[in-house]
This record gives sequence, C-alpha cells and structure tokens, in this order.
Amino acid sequence: MTKQIFSTIKVITLAVVVSFGVSHALAWTAPASVPPLGNVDAPINTGSAPQTKTGTLTVGDIISTGDVCITGKCLSAIIGALPTGTDDGQTVRWDGASLTWRISDPGDILVNGITVGVGGSGSGDNTAMGYCALCSNITGTDNTSSGFASLLMNSTGSRNTATGGYALYDNEDGSNNTANGYDALYSTYGGGNTAVGTQSLFYNTSGSYNTGVGIDSLRFNGTGTYNTAIGAFTSMPFSSNLTNATAIGAYTFVDASNKVRIGNTAVTVIGGQVAWSNLSDARLKKDVVDYTHGLDFITRLRPVSFKFTTDATNQTHNGFIAQEVEATDIPFYGINKPATKDGYYSLSYAEFVVPLVNSVKELKAENDKLKADNVELLLRIEKIESRLK
Repeated sequence: MTKQIFSTIKVITLAVVVSFGVSHALAWTAPASVPPLGNVDAPINTGSAPQTKTGTLTVGDIISTGDVCITGKCLSAIIGALPTGTDDGQTVRWDGASLTWRISDPGDILVNGITVGVGGSGSGDNTAMGYCALCSNITGTDNTSSGFASLLMNSTGSRNTATGGYALYDNEDGSNNTANGYDALYSTYGGGNTAVGTQSLFYNTSGSYNTGVGIDSLRFNGTGTYNTAIGAFTSMPFSSNLTNATAIGAYTFVDASNKVRIGNTAVTVIGGQVAWSNLSDARLKKDVVDYTHGLDFITRLRPVSFKFTTDATNQTHNGFIAQEVEATDIPFYGINKPATKDGYYSLSYAEFVVPLVNSVKELKAENDKLKADNVELLLRIEKIESRLK
C-alpha cells in the first residue's frame, strides 16, 4: 500500500514541476493541435495554449492510466488506477464529489474502515480513528478517540482522550478522562480519570480523579475518588469506594481510604538516603494532652522474631504481633486495624518511641530516688560508724 501512495506522489510531483516549467531546453515547440501520441516521452510544453497528451504517461516505473491536467498554477490529478501489483488489486482514487482520496485494499489493510476527522455525528473539534470510534457522539467536543470502539458510547462528554480498542467504551457524559490502553477505563462515566495500561481502571464507574498506571492498575475501583495506583496489578477491594488511597509497586494492595502502601508482601527493604520525616508542627495539632503510659505498656509487649509467609526469601525479622499489641488494653495509637474482614493489621513502629520515652523517664525517676536513698543511707552509716569510734 505504501508503494502505491508514493507512486501517486511521484506523478503529482512531476505534474507540479511541469506546471512551473523547469527547463525550456526540453520544451515542446509544435502547435498545441499536434499532441504527442502513443507511449512516448512528452517534453515540457512552453506554449500558452492547452496541450492534451493521449495514450499512457510513463514516469520511471509508474504507469498512469488516468489523466494529469495542468491549467495555469492549478493542479488537479485524477488517478483512475495504479496497477502496481496484480495479487491484491490495490486502488487509489480521487473522488471529485467529496474532494477526498479514497484508498481501498481488499487485502489485510482495510483503510476504508477508518474515519479520520469528526467522529460519528459529533460536533466540531473531535478526532476519531477506528471502527465506531466516537460513533455515538452528539454534543461532546474536543475529544480524541483512536482504536476500535473507543469512546463508543460518548454523547455529551468533552475533552476525553481514548487510545486503544474499547478504551473509555461506556463513557457517555464524563469529561476530562484520559485512557491509554486496551479496555482502559472501559466502564467509566466519571470524570478527570487517567488510566495507562491494558484494563487499567476497567471497572471504574462514577469514580473520578483517579490515576492508574500499569496493566490492571486500579482495575477494581468502582466509585472511589482521588485514588492513585502505580505498577502492574496494583489493586484495592472489588467495587470499592475508597478515597485518597495510594498503592505503589507491582501487586501492591491497598484496602483503606487515606492509606498509602508501598511495595507488595514480597518486598524486603524500603529505604532511602535519610530517615523518614513526619509533620510535627504545633500549628497543625489540636487537643494536645500528655501521654502517660510507659513501662505499664512496654512491659506487656512480647518481642518476637518471625518470617513472613509470603516472603520467598525466607528472611527473618524482629517485631511485634499487632493483635498482641492490641490485647494489652492500653491506649496505643500505632495500631492500624483492617478496614475489611479480609484486610491485615499493621503497626506504626515509630509510635513506640512515645511510650519508650515515658519508660525511660520513669526509670530515671526511680533511679534518682534510689540514688537519693543511697546517699541518705551512706550518711546514716557514716554517723553510726563515727559513734562507734
């Protein structure tokens, strides 16, 4: 197909060169009424009267059975057929009625199955490429759809971009969505979503302002908003409505709103050049009271070493069991309980610093008292010894 198109360009280019006359040395000087006949090379005509060449025009290995007509500076080319191959019957044709080039190919490339320009019955500023891309559009504007049945159901949604078969398929009135990948944002009618990867945000319906990057990322989000997933198969509970949840890393699972998960259960190290820094500005805090628990909490804890059941490296870790920490029945705010029955407990180990600090204070107070008692005892012993002398 590419060869035929380039052949067409060659014919048109030659005609343009002829129209402006590149060399008078090759000029045809006979009267216009005596045209060259048959399969001959026709030199450039420099006369003012029209000239018609009958027969076949041969340019290199291109044979045109149509006409090339030049009138002044206006070029019009009607190419009836370019028989550059006998096996596929390819045809390039100029349709004067619609002022468009029509390219048909009965082989594997069906160019006439593509619509380029305004999609379906849509209004202006839309671009659609692919079978039934944007074919239900009514008033939606500034949409770009590329792929089989992409944005098929869109009617009033605007400023959407769909690339890939069935991308944004069910979207009707959602706007400002971007879907790049087969089945990406397939079920959505929300707005402001970004999905990159096959079936990314596939089940998203009314959810808005979600971002999924990676194959199957955020696949099961339904009505949730402001969620972010980066990595292949990053997910959350099926048809969930989480808000502001983030999952980073392949197969990472987040199960609660306002929660961030980095890495799946097989990850053994998460690190950086410096320590993690938490916001602690007094202007961001309210209802501030002293936390009084220390040794009473710490002494109830059971430090353990363990291995994760999902860790293929079988690495040993130190820590606590979250359920055992909860069972101390002492207020402690570093326990993160699961949002669903199938979710998992987690611990914020940094929170243990607070009761540990209190424990140190308690031990210091006890030690100071013992020191003071010891000093008093020493003085009493010295007095007794002095009397005995």
